[in-house]
Amino acid sequence: RQDIVELTDKKEEGLKHFGLDLNKKTILLFGGSLGARTLNDSIATNKDLLDANQNVQVLWQAGELYIEEFKQSAAAHLDNVKILSFIDRMDLAYAMADLVICRAGALTISELCLVAKPAILIPSPNVAEDHQTLNAKALSTKDAGVLVEDKNAEGMLKEALQILENQHAVDGLKNNIKKLAKANAAENIFCSHVLEHLSNEEMKIALNNIYQMLKPGGCFRLIVPNLENRIKKYIENKDANQFIDSIVMGNKNMNKSIFSKIKSFFG
Repeated sequence: RQDIVELTDKKEEGLKHFGLDLNKKTILLFGGSLGARTLNDSIATNKDLLDANQNVQVLWQAGELYIEEFKQSAAAHLDNVKILSFIDRMDLAYAMADLVICRAGALTISELCLVAKPAILIPSPNVAEDHQTLNAKALSTKDAGVLVEDKNAEGMLKEALQILENQHAVDGLKNNIKKLAKANAAENIFCSHVLEHLSNEEMKIALNNIYQMLKPGGCFRLIVPNLENRIKKYIENKDANQFIDSIVMGNKNMNKSIFSKIKSFFG
């Protein structure tokens, strides 16, 4: 998304947009549009720690599935916590954040690299081939992010506060993650990391599903604008004309597990 690439001078605008204090350090926590229970539970159970650190504030995106439950929590009613179902301006959310806590999908990783934000990554354990852990390790092994396992997520807030208290640690994470930034990072990660784990038949089925989303109005056209050419390149020796014709006509025999695998990769 081009909007997140251009964040210069948006920090104050972001804080004002979300109704946050201009003088406090800010943690951005999000778990996708539906939310992530583990991340939500971890914030809710750390109410006392949040209350004891009023110099730090949290923008907490709980997600559509969980907002009604967690907005009733004691943590959500603290002065330094703002809970939302959905973040309408991710560019401003990234701009105002001093540190991010999130899952480790490929799109999220690519965005974090582009915006050069210190991040604590909690990979989802409920995705194909544990690829989010691999994504997170790609950063943590380069000191470009902090990996916290889902089972240890309750300690993520303490970890975040310790990082924010150490400017040297903040600067180190920023500098290291910035080195990994590529404008087409999601595309590259997808092509090199996901497709290599699929058999030829699975790849064809996966590409079949993705091509549907590449047609006018498809979400991938916005997320990964060059993916269509990549797909054509991958299938050029696999009877591409017949493949594309079947897509245009509408293929009803999609492998739902592969579709879920591809979608979860970008979660």
